[in-house]
Amino acid sequence: MASKKTDELVAKLRASGAEVVKRGARWRVTQEGKGLGFLPTTDPKDRKALSNKVADLRRKGYEV
Repeated sequence: MASKKTDELVAKLRASGAEVVKRGARWRVTQEGKGLGFLPTTDPKDRKALSNKVADLRRKGYEV
């Protein structure tokens, strides 16, 4: 089951024009002109792990 935090991130990414598709245990994030990114479908136990994924998406140019 997806978590509330992850669902909010997916909604923000889709609103900004990114294509977000569930692939197994993670969300695949793509947008033209930007690098490929991934998010877990459920919140990791460590809060820092999700923060690192968000930071990685921001470095690639996504608006989260």
